[in-house]
Parts: sequence; C-alpha cells; structure tokens
Amino acid sequence: MTPRRDAPPPLRASLLERTHAALGAFPLAIYLLLHALETWPALSGRAAFNARLHTTTSPIWLGAKVVLVLLPLVVHAALGIVRVVRGRGRDREPLSASSTGAPLVAYLSRGLRTLQALTGVLTAAYLCVHLAELTVPLWRGGAPEVFYETLSLRAGTPLSITLTAIGLAAVCFHAGQGVPAALVTLGLVRSVGQLSLARMISGLMAAIVWLMLLDVTSHFAVGRALFGDQTPAQPMGDIDPSDTEGAD
Repeated sequence: MTPRRDAPPPLRASLLERTHAALGAFPLAIYLLLHALETWPALSGRAAFNARLHTTTSPIWLGAKVVLVLLPLVVHAALGIVRVVRGRGRDREPLSASSTGAPLVAYLSRGLRTLQALTGVLTAAYLCVHLAELTVPLWRGGAPEVFYETLSLRAGTPLSITLTAIGLAAVCFHAGQGVPAALVTLGLVRSVGQLSLARMISGLMAAIVWLMLLDVTSHFAVGRALFGDQTPAQPMGDIDPSDTEGAD
C-alpha cells in the first residue's frame, strides 16, 4: 500500500503580514476617498471649498484622521521596514489558500509586487510633504480660509505639477493594488473569482479617485479643471460672487 500523505496545512499569512496589510490598504483607501470628497467642492469656487474645509478641519475630524488614518499608516510603514530588514515575503508569494485548495497570490506578478513597494515609498514621501504643507499648519492654529489661496499659489509651478502628478499616481496605484492584496493576506478572499472582482472594483475606484484629485489639481494649477468645473479658480484678491450674494 502506498503510505497516506497528509494534506499540507492551509497557507496562512503571519501576524506581522496581516497587521501590515490591514493597517496600510484600508486606512489609505479611506484617506483617498475622504480627501477627494473634501477637495472636490473647490470646483464650485472658494466659498464652497471653505465651507467644506470648515467641517473637515474641525478638531473632531482632525483627531479622527490622526487616529484612523495617519497613525495606522505610520505603523504600516514601520512594519514594512521590519519586513524588509527581516527579508520576509521575498520568495513567499502565495499568502492564502482558495476554497479549492489552490494558492491565491496577492499580486499578479513579481514585477507588480516590486512596483507596489516602489509606490509605497513614493506614497510615504508624498503624504509627508502634503501633510507638512497643509495639515500641520491647521494643527498650529492656521485658518482654513487661507488654503484656497495657498493651493492656488503653490500648485501652478512646473515642479509642483510634476511632483503632484507623480505623487497622486503613486498613491492611487498603491491603494488600488494594495486593497485586493490585503484581502488575500487577511484571508477574506477565498476564490480566484472573488479576487478578480476585488481587483476590478478596487482598480476602478482608484482610477475614479485619481481623476477627481487630478481634476482638483488642475483647477488650482491652471485655473480650470479638466472636467466638472463650475467656477474658474479665483486667485488671491478676487471676490467670489457667492460671497457677496444678498449684500446691498
């Protein structure tokens, strides 16, 4: 008789890998969605933009952003460094077993996995610069009303346009590819079909958010958005007609 061979144990990511995935993909996705909704009113003019910022820059909102988004992302970055130092995941692409027993892979190829790491570095750099320029001044008591003028002045330089385009592409790509990978790592996706659907939805959402943020960037950089612009950008000193409605 042929000796019976026990089936190999189901693939399961380590605690470090699962924590790293959960604290990265989901807070970053939430940040992107909130940031798109926060800045989109700029296309309706300064008054609409300032009204939205008054809500999303309140102490409660800022505290929620720190606890639910910024701190998890900092821990995610730190755990990523730990994994690189330890050499974990270098040759271990399968992270979960499908419902049929076949291994599911987080990324379609080794090249995409490498690109995910590269966009992670670019994402960290972009978010640090973005927060230093805009969010930190709020924590130090700055007025949200000056944000419109600040963005109008800084967004129009060739260097700013280039860096913003690269940064937004990196952040959205990292989130769009990272969410399905995190679902695999956490064992929440159990079949190839589910993984394909997750990749399609996540990629589509990332593309939509990227276009929205690129549109807002164009509004501030050149005075007009690519699409959906209702009010041209108003440089410092210009009067928003909606600010004077009802005035005698």
